Amino acid sequence: MRLIDGGIRRRYTFAKKRHGTQAESAETVNIILFEPHEAEKGALPRGDRRVRHLLSVLRAGPGDSFAAGILNGKKGSLEILSVNAESLSFRFVPGSPPPALLPLDIIVGLPRPLVTGRLIKDLACLGLRSLHFVRATLCEKSYLSGSLWQKQEYRQHLLEGLQQSGTTLLPEVRLHERFDSCLACFSAAPHAYRASAVSATPAAAAAPGSGDSCRCVLDQRTEIFLRDIPPRGAAVLAIGPERGWIEAELEKFKTAGFLVCRMGPRILRTEAAALAASALMLSRMGYM
Repeated sequence: MRLIDGGIRRRYTFAKKRHGTQAESAETVNIILFEPHEAEKGALPRGDRRVRHLLSVLRAGPGDSFAAGILNGKKGSLEILSVNAESLSFRFVPGSPPPALLPLDIIVGLPRPLVTGRLIKDLACLGLRSLHFVRATLCEKSYLSGSLWQKQEYRQHLLEGLQQSGTTLLPEVRLHERFDSCLACFSAAPHAYRASAVSATPAAAAAPGSGDSCRCVLDQRTEIFLRDIPPRGAAVLAIGPERGWIEAELEKFKTAGFLVCRMGPRILRTEAAALAASALMLSRMGYM
């Protein structure tokens, strides 16, 4: 058996066709992911993107082994048994359980689909346990009707985030067409929030270690800084759309126990603010 680079520790990428030419994707593969039924079957069709990656990018063959994992399950290794014109046969050897999702939930005012896809990937990579996208008052309604949501293309961005981070647990992702329905997910009393078990990921609903949570909504109309918020066992962040939250939305956040705060004097794009605030909060909570 030949273990390729200790699993897939280097940065390997899938190739995608764009406008008739081959272009390198931003997708980085540090783990090969399978659905449970795929691991049980032990075979993938030759046209599967993972098979193309193994054969064309990694130049793999029978006897080679790679880091792999079952979605929402254990990490382990994949050993290629055989390859023919129709399929690739493999054996999955389960190993250690994946790291738990982190007790941070985020609400984001719905960005345009291209930005949303990138954000889903990066937030999944960070290990957040739930991502809530809401059509705020100043969001474009047309963002709801794209294929990202209607055809559930966002799932591929989730998988790319897991492949980058080398883990298997999918965070919960929700799209809210109404602002009030989003806040209803956080209707528990402040400092007692527990994520709802909507996704197929058990860890997504795991209770925070200390059982309490801080809630912060970002807005420039305050002198309270996110960096000064005392860390708790869990946290909820709310990041506005590109045009921001309206005053009525901020009042509803306050009623739900959110503290209005800012990161600094500069106004960031939604994508940058979401990633920077998540990293800052996870650092304050001791996870980064």
